[in-house]
Formats: sequence, structure tokens, C-alpha cells
Amino acid sequence: MAALHSGRNMESSMTRNRQRTHHNINNIKQNNISTSFHRQQLIDSQYSLNEETKYFETELNGYLFPFLHIEGINEFSFPFPLQKINYFLLQQLIFSRLIILLFQCTINFVMRDSPTDAFKGINRPENNEGSSFDFFIYSILGGLTTWDARHFLHIAEFGYIWESSLAFFPLFPMSLKILGGFLNLFIGNWVSLFSSMLIAGTLLNNALFVINGMLLFRLTLFLNGGNIKESILAVYLHCWCPASIFYSSLYSESIYQTFTFLGLLLIYSPTTNISSRLNLLFASAIFSLAYLTRSNGLTNIGFIGFPLLLDVIIFIERQIPNENGDGERGGIIVDKNGGIYQQKYQQFEFREFSVELVKKIMV
Repeated sequence: MAALHSGRNMESSMTRNRQRTHHNINNIKQNNISTSFHRQQLIDSQYSLNEETKYFETELNGYLFPFLHIEGINEFSFPFPLQKINYFLLQQLIFSRLIILLFQCTINFVMRDSPTDAFKGINRPENNEGSSFDFFIYSILGGLTTWDARHFLHIAEFGYIWESSLAFFPLFPMSLKILGGFLNLFIGNWVSLFSSMLIAGTLLNNALFVINGMLLFRLTLFLNGGNIKESILAVYLHCWCPASIFYSSLYSESIYQTFTFLGLLLIYSPTTNISSRLNLLFASAIFSLAYLTRSNGLTNIGFIGFPLLLDVIIFIERQIPNENGDGERGGIIVDKNGGIYQQKYQQFEFREFSVELVKKIMV
């Protein structure tokens, strides 16, 4: 009986060991489900994958932008949980704006503005007009209203009076007018419309700057194949570049950047391909809003024209039969439904967009 009992214990132990072995094999197989690019990233970073350090990209899908699902970039792309990365980026974006606003406020108190005749318009609170609240607001945020910002504020308040104002496109002044007018409904008894637009424009541009930083993070992830370090570095440089003061001032850069990034995300998102006419249509509509913001928004037409140009090149190649007279060219099968069109763009996703991709498509 003792031998029988011992045999049963040994058999039970062997069964448990086999179960553990199968479990470990399944874990290894699961952890190896990744592209060679992602595996190489893991080797370079020397991170171990185990049950305690799994990263769940799905936990934060939709955390800030639910309409921007990061498909094709899984947990193996990230050396840290995605939630912590987003939290870190938000910290940097918000903190950089606070530093910029504090810096301009300090300089505005310490130093006087250099005299300039670049703008000759209506007198403002710096000329001792308006209430004491107007003067206080201007003393804090007045550094954000110099140069082009004066033109935008004047257009928002009085419209296009001078011909020189036509150089400034209308979408941003319209936004100042609408938001400032709405805010003035609540604080109009204490401050002027100018001060309301100044507050609204400052809040708008700094909020858009934070949003643009997160959009830039996702866009760089799509374009560099999921390289998290490059994407974080891009946002970090975006935060602390000295020229980022223009994104906090009452300039049109922030809203222009928002429309440009949104249009690019629609085109280069890995969930779409070049043949997506609907995405190109939506991107065109968004780029048109960027053009209403700044004149150089017209150059965004290149982002629309390039995929369409590739369409033309692929269509021409599809029409040229090889020497055998069939629809096969370059080792790619062409059917009557345009299989070449779908086959090439299913193979090369936009998150791997590069010069090599263009060469493979066009050669």
C-alpha cells in the first residue's frame, strides 16, 4: 500500500510538472508573438517579460483621445506601462506651459517692451484705459499680446479695417471673438471684451498645446514603427523648445498645429491605408481649416497629393502586362479587382512609412 501511495504521489507530481511546463511553453509562445522590430527593441533594452511586468496598451486606449486607437502597437513596444508614459508627457506639457507663463509674466514686470510702430491701432489698457481689473489682467498676460497677437486681437474686436490685416487669416480671430464674447457674458461687468479675449485666447492656445503634444506622441509612434524613445523625445523637445512661447502667445500656431496633426493622423494611422478615400476626404476637410488659420496651410495639400500620386503610379503599373501577356508584373499578381492595389498596402502599413516604403511601392 505504501508503494502504491508513493507511486500515486509521484504520478501526481509529474502531472503538475507537465502542467507547469506546458504553461511555461505557452507563455514563451505568447511572449514571442511580436514583430522582429519589437523583439529587437526588447533585446536592445534588455527588459525581461514575465507575469509581473506585462504592459497593457488597452488600459489607456481612449484615456485621452478615445478616437485615436493605437492599433498595431502592442505592449512589447513599451518599456513602461502606457499609462505612466502618458502621465509623464502630460506633466511635461503642462509644467512647460506654467514655466513659460511665469517667465513672461516676470519679464513683463521687470522689463519694458521695446518701442515699435509695427501696429497702430486702438489704445489698450497699457495706456491706462479700462478698469483696474483690465490693467491687472494686462499686467500679467500683456507679454502674450505683442507683435502679431495685436493684429489678431484687433481683427477679433473690430474686424478687418486695414488692408495690412488681410495677411492674418480669419479662423483664429473668429475663435477669439466667439470664446471671448462667451466669457464676457460672465465677467463683462468687471472687464472689457479685450481682456475677455485675452484670457480666452491664452486658455485656448495653452490647452491646444497640451493636446498637440499628445497628438505628436501618437503620430511619431505611427511613423517610426513604435519607437517609444523617439516619440517621447519628440514631445519633450516640443515642450521645452524656446520657440514654444509662440504656442502660448495669442498667435495662430497652436490651432494650426492641431488641425495639421489631426489631418496627418487620419492619413498615416496604421488602421488605414493609402487607398482610403474617406480618410483622405476627412483629412482634406481638416487641412482646409488649417488653411483658414494660416496661409502656409496651403502646403498641406502635399500630404493629400502624395497618396493620390502613388495611386496613379500603381494604377499605371497595373495596366501594363508583362511579356507573357498576363496580369502579373514584378512578382505581384494583379486581378481584375485591383489586387495589386490592396496587396501592396496591406503589406506596408503607414506606421512603417519611410523612404524604403516608397521605393518598394514605386519600383
